[in-house]
Amino acid sequence: MLFPPIEMAGFRDYPHGECYGNGPGVALCVTSGDVDRGLPKLAWVIDLGSGQVTHTGATDLNVQGHRGPERQSLQAIGNDRAETRLVVAHEGEGIHGVGRDAERTWFVPGGGSIFDPGYRQRSDIPATTIAMQNAALDAPGSPYRMFSVIDGTDLTPTPPDGTNIRKSLVYNGGFAYSFQEPGKHDGLLFYNTAGEFVARYQDENHDLTPIENAVMPMARLRANPAQWLVFSAAGELVQSIPAPAAGVGFRIIGTKFFLNQPGTDDRWQQWDLKTGASGPICQLALSFDYVGSDGSIVIVDGDLQSSTIRAVDPSTCETVWEITEQESGPQLRLWQVGTGLIQGTRNQLTQLKPAP
Repeated sequence: MLFPPIEMAGFRDYPHGECYGNGPGVALCVTSGDVDRGLPKLAWVIDLGSGQVTHTGATDLNVQGHRGPERQSLQAIGNDRAETRLVVAHEGEGIHGVGRDAERTWFVPGGGSIFDPGYRQRSDIPATTIAMQNAALDAPGSPYRMFSVIDGTDLTPTPPDGTNIRKSLVYNGGFAYSFQEPGKHDGLLFYNTAGEFVARYQDENHDLTPIENAVMPMARLRANPAQWLVFSAAGELVQSIPAPAAGVGFRIIGTKFFLNQPGTDDRWQQWDLKTGASGPICQLALSFDYVGSDGSIVIVDGDLQSSTIRAVDPSTCETVWEITEQESGPQLRLWQVGTGLIQGTRNQLTQLKPAP
């Protein structure tokens, strides 16, 4: 739905001001103050369905990344191309929710530092509803505290007796902790989005290292040869894939696992997560140039010199379609927003749809 431009008198653009999603259909914009120039900190809450400003006024909220002397700032959690929710991270104290009038709501005590939520990473999965903060220095038990970004429910479980919690992961559908037991190899404990225990995995012969991945829980098995272990959110081992190097990039798209070939930026080997079968090696540039996918076609920024957008069938590595600056206009960009595609040029934004 289109609506007239919204005037926000006193707003200063990034890095002094920024706008964020805060739940379904709501945006919150904040701008920092300037004491020397007599400029106050201001906030605007906007209904994205109607384009109406439902709240505006002075605020003490800081733009994300700028804690200020109060040691607190906004943090967006989720996916900025789909949906995000805002919290206020207060260093050394904990996390507050942010309500519909830019006010603080629920509170979860803790260390007040959110571990990289990756809300600006290009992803095809639903926005996470779980976040992780460090524990307070004097808190017993796990060094990582899980909580709901919807209502602030503390989801941190009590670890089994005799286990030492080491690292935790947040992914689509739940979270996991890696753990140690005396005389045994490292394992994983899996929990659902309600904080309920669902599964345990432990290799009898080798340690494993948890791998951050927002799509599915993963670990690198330190065997010879090493392997990537890909799990479901229910803690079931989905596939074991060769892992020749620990620092190699990867991406999960639909039911395919893509692994960057060592020494290259744009050559990616793929595996089918359903069968474990390996597929072709395609030139895709999935690290930073990935746009999005419907699960079968992958879209990438294919040529930085000429700003070409490519849609590739990864089963054959063939280009299905492409858009160039000559066809669309200068400074061509493409974004996946929700389940749609938005094309941007220097002068306009256009929503794309399938060809008839």
